[in-house]
Amino acid sequence: LTIVRPACTYGEGRGIIHTFGGGTYHLDRVRKGRPIIVHGDGTSFWVVCHRDDVARAFVGAVGNPKAFGRAYHVTGEEWMTWNRYHELTAKAMGAPAPKLIHIPTDLLGEVVPKQAEWCVENFQYNNLFDNTAARTDLGFRFTVPWVEGVRRIVAWLDGHGGIENSDDYPFYDQIIAAWERSCANMKSALTDLEDE
Repeated sequence: LTIVRPACTYGEGRGIIHTFGGGTYHLDRVRKGRPIIVHGDGTSFWVVCHRDDVARAFVGAVGNPKAFGRAYHVTGEEWMTWNRYHELTAKAMGAPAPKLIHIPTDLLGEVVPKQAEWCVENFQYNNLFDNTAARTDLGFRFTVPWVEGVRRIVAWLDGHGGIENSDDYPFYDQIIAAWERSCANMKSALTDLEDE
């Protein structure tokens, strides 16, 4: 038995992970220069690995006696904060640098639990792994940087009509508007306290 443990694997045929999981409407928001919600302060680390690189490790494990009875991490080696992840996504798409709206993860989990499930359970924590064993035993190599991977995904989705219109997901802007109102109310309340 050999265990291969990919983390976030992505590739042509679907969108990219974001605070609310999947859904290609996120790419439409980036393309249109609309604000992007980022859980927490956006500084937790995240890694992604293109399916072509992950596949290399699986192929290297087949019939490989070095791999028998072992487990391997197989994931990205380009460590990015979530802030940087979104900035590079915009760069790959030729879009303006995104306005990032940071909202506490626990709050997102309370107000939109279904959409925020993955950021509460996983994304808010650092996801960094050591691929040394997979490189040594399985011939794993990380060869597709994030910007190149996003370009491939977006080209594929554009060619197949696969990017959803973000206007069809009004909950996203409703969350931003509610957050901004809450922030404004808090600032006002604290200003009033200082005047007392």
